[in-house]
Amino acid sequence: MSSKPRVVVTGASGLLGRAVFERCKTEGYDVKGLAYSRARDGLTKLNLTSTDEVYSFLSSIKPHVIIHCAAERRPDVVEKDPEGSEALNVGVPTHLAQWCAFQEKEGGQPAPLLINISTDYVFDGSKPPYKVDDDPNPLNTYGVSKLRGERAVSEHGIKGRSVNFRVPVLYGYAESPDESAVNILLTTIQRPSQVPSALKKMDAYAVRYPTNVSDVARALGDLVNLAYAEGGVAPPSLPPTLHFSAMEAMTKYDMCNVLARVWNSVQADLIESQPELQPGTLDEQIATTEYLDPEYEVDLTAATMRPRHCKLDLSSTRELGISTDCVTFESWWKGYLTETETTRLEAERKAAAEAEECRVKEVAAAEEKRKQDAEERKSREEEEKCKREEAEAEERSARVAKEKEEAERLANEIEEERKEKERIETDKAERKQREAQELDLLHAEQQAAEQETVVKADDMAEGKLKCSTHSERRAQDPMDLVAKSIEQSDGNEILEQMQGSSEGKDEDQNENDGQGPSASNSPRPSFSSLRARPTPPASSSSPDPSMAPPLRPNSLQEAGEAILRRASAGTTSSKVHSSITPLGEPLAVTRQVSGSVASREDARSLPTALLKGDDSLISTGSTAAQDADSDGYGEPSPRLESTMPRFIDEQRAAAPVQSATAVSALVLQQQEQQPKQAHVPPQHQQPQEQGEPDFPGSGPSPGPGPGSDQIMVRSTINAVDERIADANMRDDLPAEPHQRRFTFEIKVGDPQKVGDPVTAHTVYTVRTKTDCSNFRALQFSVLRRYNDFRWLHAALVNNNPGMIVPPVPEKVKIGRFAPELVESRRHGLETCINKISNHPVLQHDDDLRLFLESDNFAHDVKMRDLRKGPVPTPEQKTYFGWSSNIGGPKFVETDEWFERQKGYLDSLESQLRKIVKAINTLAQQRKDFAHQTSEFSSMMMVLSTSSLSRAMCTCFAGLGEVQRRAQELAELQSDADMREIGTVIYEYERIVGSVRKAFATRVDAWLAWQLAEEDLHKLRRKYEKLKSEGGRVHPERLHSMLQDIADKESQSLHLKKMFDDISRRCKTEMAAFDIERVEEFRNALETWIDGMVERQEEMAKEWEHYIALLERQTGRTIDAPGSRSNVS
Repeated sequence: MSSKPRVVVTGASGLLGRAVFERCKTEGYDVKGLAYSRARDGLTKLNLTSTDEVYSFLSSIKPHVIIHCAAERRPDVVEKDPEGSEALNVGVPTHLAQWCAFQEKEGGQPAPLLINISTDYVFDGSKPPYKVDDDPNPLNTYGVSKLRGERAVSEHGIKGRSVNFRVPVLYGYAESPDESAVNILLTTIQRPSQVPSALKKMDAYAVRYPTNVSDVARALGDLVNLAYAEGGVAPPSLPPTLHFSAMEAMTKYDMCNVLARVWNSVQADLIESQPELQPGTLDEQIATTEYLDPEYEVDLTAATMRPRHCKLDLSSTRELGISTDCVTFESWWKGYLTETETTRLEAERKAAAEAEECRVKEVAAAEEKRKQDAEERKSREEEEKCKREEAEAEERSARVAKEKEEAERLANEIEEERKEKERIETDKAERKQREAQELDLLHAEQQAAEQETVVKADDMAEGKLKCSTHSERRAQDPMDLVAKSIEQSDGNEILEQMQGSSEGKDEDQNENDGQGPSASNSPRPSFSSLRARPTPPASSSSPDPSMAPPLRPNSLQEAGEAILRRASAGTTSSKVHSSITPLGEPLAVTRQVSGSVASREDARSLPTALLKGDDSLISTGSTAAQDADSDGYGEPSPRLESTMPRFIDEQRAAAPVQSATAVSALVLQQQEQQPKQAHVPPQHQQPQEQGEPDFPGSGPSPGPGPGSDQIMVRSTINAVDERIADANMRDDLPAEPHQRRFTFEIKVGDPQKVGDPVTAHTVYTVRTKTDCSNFRALQFSVLRRYNDFRWLHAALVNNNPGMIVPPVPEKVKIGRFAPELVESRRHGLETCINKISNHPVLQHDDDLRLFLESDNFAHDVKMRDLRKGPVPTPEQKTYFGWSSNIGGPKFVETDEWFERQKGYLDSLESQLRKIVKAINTLAQQRKDFAHQTSEFSSMMMVLSTSSLSRAMCTCFAGLGEVQRRAQELAELQSDADMREIGTVIYEYERIVGSVRKAFATRVDAWLAWQLAEEDLHKLRRKYEKLKSEGGRVHPERLHSMLQDIADKESQSLHLKKMFDDISRRCKTEMAAFDIERVEEFRNALETWIDGMVERQEEMAKEWEHYIALLERQTGRTIDAPGSRSNVS
């Protein structure tokens, strides 16, 4: 045999096996390390539970020493899987002992030395210290398995060549802290980043003797050297069992305190010795035991029992000459922690340096990329600049060519206008010459008419004519009025007026002729003339007034001649008389007009309807003509109504009176239309109702009288003013008829929690009973969740501005599935939906119907949003309302009623909040009282079971029953406080928020109105600016802008009306809110007081019964306070 034995170490990858393997190599042994799951370089992978593999390997090696370190050392794992651990802790030692014995018996060679590593857990820890021959008594499965392994080695191994080497808990250099029950304490004492919610329990009763694996490996080396001394002569025999252990007694809690102190000391030394460390690299206290909870008593409920004190006696080991000196616990850990912390800091510095190097490289790469991007961007910008310059050059060329074409076109148009003006001047000269001739003839006829008038006046003075007939003819003959005007004004003045009117018409015609075909048939653009008038029905037999050609001066002259000829011929047709009678007032006004300029301005100031022969504006004071629309449909034209006030102001400023030329035009058009009216068959004429004023041409003219000369004729402006007033009066009428009010009875119940933990929500069954025929049935039910109720509330607020929509219960994020909260929310949702459905206006809302009867609510809401647009949520209203108010008009309240209501609502909300708080306090106090009463009742019932007299026990039991009933009534009263009165007041506290929402819709309407007004002013300023540019702006552009102004005026008027309607609706809703609040408060208070009185009376009866019980048991009469006997 060589001087150095061959040694096999099992479990060489474990904590102890690594130390033994390294010690054997230090001693110079021919060592083979075995491992399985963690086999690496230098170790042989071998499955020890396979007997064939083990025998084959050992036979090939033929070791002198086998040190068996492999085992399942974790007691908790062995306790959970005893069968799996038995193969390693019992089976492997058995096979090894059998193989060693076989080598000596069958092989004829000395048996190898077998050293089986065992544990101090083979003892129960009740009688320390334990010698090698003391009887073992393991407390757990791990100790049992190791004891069976010892006995197998002693039974199957060669006596004197098989040793069981018992050691305590071990520590040392570990690859991971969980390799040792001591090393793992480092993770327990390390200061956590966050304070733990509970303390960690730590063993403070079991005394342990932690031993370093290097000391154990040294002792095993000494044992091998003792067995194989120089020359290979082995001692006669070795004891079957040896003990080895350090002598420092500690509990696990003691170990934690030592490790924490050492670790913090090492850290402080490192900070002091390495000033280059940055602040914060090391915490001031890296380890602490303040989060440990020491246990000083045995935990009888623990899954694995452990011995309390297993101190091993080392006398047998010392007798063999093996040193039992061990390194101290604190000194080894100080060196180990210093080494590990230094290594960790070096690794961190190295990692930081590498990270910094990577960062520098990344910065350089980013800078390089930035430069490349900058170059590419610069190149791109240059290319875009070149393309842009080329496009601008092409655009300039195109613009120059277009300007050249436009200049040529304008030159052609100017030339055409010049030729047209020359032609017009020629025609004008010819017309003036012809008119001069006609005026001479008219003057002669006028003189003849004056002479006739004078003769008739003389005849009347002399009484030669009959007064009645003559007066009637004078009242019906329009030429009498003409004669009167001619007598009171100079004939030359009339001629100048008519001539001036003719010139004005010529000038107007010239202006129209210069604007092309589209402008020749229309007067100068104005707000009224550019309104689109409705097209009359195709069945109408009356000609379209808008298609009538403009009156020429020669036609006016012919009209005047026709009037004089009819007067001289003595025409007395009642139809004609009635049609020209309204001209009395305009003819009288012509006395104040002088000069051709006034005539031209009067002609231009006439509205389009008059110039086109619309006689609906002229009547003898009838209101029926005022009610009819100018378009003949019986409904007012919205464009005329929206712009007429502006037109009225322009007309009044430009034309205070009517000219004789315009009046003549009216006379002519009425005379041309009169024959058509005269030939209407009698059966097609509508009978005139009694009391209806006469219209021109609809009946005989009024008879002679004192006021027959003052014929009621409205001016053009007055007619338009009255028509607009009538339209505004129609706007004030109700928009829709009164709607029937239906009854609804809605129950919200059966709350069910549905969905997974992420999307969980509560679904309620909404059962509706109604008498409204608009629904699919009179009774039906649907499933709705809380968010559906919130959607309904938002939709109703959006659909009905100014309405007070009852609120839904508040949203709760924490504890929303608690039974009390679900029931409270169910009650609130039921109250809310019943108030909404019984509201006289909200019950007719389409969204309410969709909510109550839709079976596929999500899909129907999407379809509804596609038709009407999505319903804005309160969050969106808050955001968009806030963003729209920036830079916009600021609302200033001008209605004192709303100011008073805001203060009233603030005060009401504050008082309701205080009442709710007081009721909550009262209900909680009642619950506390009920709890205390319950405890008192329990004490009385316990006393009733004592060994007192039967009468006393009965009295105590009766008092306990009374207190129990008092506790029940107190709980009922507490619930009634919250349900009957508290809930009602809390709901109205939240309804105050709904009132504010209704008021906020009024502010939104005002802001929309003001924004429309601002847009209108901008359009008007833009129009005035374009108008001031003159001929450079195309007429179609002006016409389009006037159309936009008209639309914006209509929109502004509509928004103003909406603001007024919402204001009125807010006042109506506020009045109803006050009435309903008082009524509901009174009903709730009456219910609450009645219930409280009933419970008090019931409690009084309970005390009366108890007093009767006392009287029966004691035999004495008891006068209760306030009883009848006491009072008497």
